[in-house]
Amino acid sequence: MKLYLVNYRHKDSVPCKSITELPLEEAKKLAKQLYSGSSCRAHRRFGAEFERYYGDRRKAEQWMYDMFCELGGKPETKHPYYFTVQPSEALSENYGEYRMIQIDLDEIDDSDISFTLGDSMALYYTEKLHQVYTKTDLLEQLELYDNDVNKMLEHKKEQAAFIEAQLWNDMYLRND
Repeated sequence: MKLYLVNYRHKDSVPCKSITELPLEEAKKLAKQLYSGSSCRAHRRFGAEFERYYGDRRKAEQWMYDMFCELGGKPETKHPYYFTVQPSEALSENYGEYRMIQIDLDEIDDSDISFTLGDSMALYYTEKLHQVYTKTDLLEQLELYDNDVNKMLEHKKEQAAFIEAQLWNDMYLRND
């Protein structure tokens, strides 16, 4: 089965940008723009609690960055671009009217991508096993489920509704 990374965004949003790359004051201005007038469920994080979200997201990103480096990753950025492995109905519903991009996982070098079972920020702030996977690790796990993401997620449904991918190099995004 061919595996794709999928990035969802609201139809009016700029593709593959990370708000945590911005300094806090710039991020707050952008968050206010995204939040005001948006009915997009995913934009709720940009409301009144944005500063807390921003700080929490940056802590989770630092944890993933450190873990990925320990596993041999070579991130080109401190703030990854977020994808799912294969389409996720749960995430697409968060965006209402959405657009998405897809990248063939085979095109991504192992040193540029990491994975978590489920939302990385939620995972970081729970008591669950804090696990970051390499591409090799993920593919080995998928082999146990006949390379079927849905079969794997069905088996791990208590753990995750999707597989999140963190892309640590923007060279794969330059054509979008």
